[in-house]
Amino acid sequence: MTAKETARIETALVQGAAGTPPTEQQVRELERRRVAALLAGDATELRGLISPGCTYVHAVGMPESGRSYVDNFERGRFSYDELSVVVESVALFGDVAVVICEQTSRIRFGGEPHDSVGRCTAVWARTPEGDRLVAFQTTLLSEFDSPETAGDPGEI
Repeated sequence: MTAKETARIETALVQGAAGTPPTEQQVRELERRRVAALLAGDATELRGLISPGCTYVHAVGMPESGRSYVDNFERGRFSYDELSVVVESVALFGDVAVVICEQTSRIRFGGEPHDSVGRCTAVWARTPEGDRLVAFQTTLLSEFDSPETAGDPGEI
């Protein structure tokens, strides 16, 4: 079996059959692949995971399309020295999965390192092209936003 055939089988196992809703395990694997691609500088893998029409909202509030995000990554406008993602929950809604995670990173913009901790929402959808990230947003957390010290959301 060639490497290309093996890759197709592995992709089919992760994505499941067309018309079949994703499982939590498959979605967690997609997140693992996304993080691995970011750390490895693998724009080709990212392009296969992130829909060109994805709405990607950075922690600073700046939105961009999935196509733009991957293009900027490929051009080296940003890179990750460190990236740790802890999936807190996966909610399945038919062909769509909503992932809530905490992300700790050291990201470089223009060569300058920036450390951050944030909570992220990732929305994965089973599309005719395969499972794709269709929306992503990060919210920065301050030292006061840890679960141990956060106030009751009802108090806001």
